Amino acid sequence: MKDLLLGIVDQPPYLALMAFLAWYPVVTALYWIVGSLVFWRHRERHDDGFYELDHHPFVSVLVAAHDEEALIGKTVERLLALDWPAFEVVVVDDGSRDRTAEVLRPYARDGRIRLVHKERNEGKAMALNDALPLLRGEIVLMVDADGQPRPDVLRWMVPHFVKVPRLAAVTGNPRVLNTTTLLGKLQAIEFTATVSVLRRAQATWGRLMTFSGISTALRRSAIERAGRFPADMATEDIALAWELQATFSDVRYEPRAVFGMQVPETLGTWWKQRTRWGTGLGQVLRRHSGLFGDWRKRRLWPVYVEAVLSSVWALSFVVAVVVWLPAYAWGAYTLGANPVPNFWGMVLASVLVVQIALGMWLDGRYDPGVRRYALWMPIYPLVYWVLMAAASARSTIPGFLRRPDGGPVRWTSAPRLGDASSPPERRGAGDPGAYSGAERRRAG
Repeated sequence: MKDLLLGIVDQPPYLALMAFLAWYPVVTALYWIVGSLVFWRHRERHDDGFYELDHHPFVSVLVAAHDEEALIGKTVERLLALDWPAFEVVVVDDGSRDRTAEVLRPYARDGRIRLVHKERNEGKAMALNDALPLLRGEIVLMVDADGQPRPDVLRWMVPHFVKVPRLAAVTGNPRVLNTTTLLGKLQAIEFTATVSVLRRAQATWGRLMTFSGISTALRRSAIERAGRFPADMATEDIALAWELQATFSDVRYEPRAVFGMQVPETLGTWWKQRTRWGTGLGQVLRRHSGLFGDWRKRRLWPVYVEAVLSSVWALSFVVAVVVWLPAYAWGAYTLGANPVPNFWGMVLASVLVVQIALGMWLDGRYDPGVRRYALWMPIYPLVYWVLMAAASARSTIPGFLRRPDGGPVRWTSAPRLGDASSPPERRGAGDPGAYSGAERRRAG
């Protein structure tokens, strides 16, 4: 076995794999660091009056919920407290089996929200699409059922639509609220050091990999032109972001618009979420694989290449670990198999520390508490990178290779805090503020 391993690691393909594993994260980290600093210099350092408006457009706030009794009430309260003169809140109850409808009913009865009731769970994308014809605003703020926006988010997001006619979407800055577990702390670092820094860098070059379903405002007419939310894709937000940009609409990132969110606290729920995200990305890459034949879509080319290379890197890392573990066990000390970091390992670690520190500095302006997770930085690359690489290798490339089945992707939200085993809540036709399925279809 030792001789076999030594024979493998001496071959040019293995050496090329090691070079790719070593260079790719360093190059991308430097690209993200430079791009995010350019973004900060031009869009964050000064407030030049861009956010001042002469009039305030009407905004429709749209929430799709399925089995969210534990958090939906708090989310609705936060939405009703938005600091904006003209808006409505529309909540879609997508066939919930718990007390979600019961929690929402008082808000619908007194007219504080409008409630769309669906008797069958058809998935988030279908829930959002069914509600679109009912909305009164051209600007739609999409918030997940566990989202906790700050009152001023519309002040930062709406001016982009007023002053940039071709703009289709503005995505906000999601911040992790539940950080009592180690996994929660690592995700707080991720959304600062990777997600936020990456979006700044991509926004500098004109295109985003995705926007967040929990914190994005969209132009309703742009959604309609793109064919609405793709219901057959595992991740409707990634899919719609690509559809909008492929039809030559702009998508922006607004870090001042802060949204709190809940993240998975157990490894099992985290794995299900990340493999779903990876599958959705793979499906999007498959659907848009022909964009290189269209010069007009050239601004998406770097985003596509980056997504593909990141997925290949994750798979390569998993393959390398499969080689490293037996090599180290059999005493075949080869390139990359030594657990003690060498010179290049220290270079990579140093670049990563700079990236994390930059993210904490940039987002510390909006979320000062994120800086206290700096002590957990050493664990982030040692543990979290391995988990993310495994999840990506398990899902993104398989998602690319497997064609979507064409049917709507349904969600099955796990219970968060309360008992989700209650029987389905059926709403009578006389319940004010609620739309039945038939009424919804007529309105559409």
